[in-house]
Amino acid sequence: MITKTKAVEIVEKLEAMIAGGIIAEGVKSYQINNRQLENYGVGELLDLLKYWRGRMIEERRRARGQSPLGPRIAVHC
Repeated sequence: MITKTKAVEIVEKLEAMIAGGIIAEGVKSYQINNRQLENYGVGELLDLLKYWRGRMIEERRRARGQSPLGPRIAVHC
């Protein structure tokens, strides 16, 4: 069985939140006594998704024994 990394799990949850599949877990903040609730906006979710996809790609590269920064690109001047 393949275990999912933290980054993969977060990416999957964020994609579900953006698609509208998870409402309760999209809570940004809340207050108990005054009963205030604030959800993440789509822009914030997309920013989080971009960050965690990058982390997921780094994890996959490390698992393959590659540099987490990606391939080297030679530049000749």
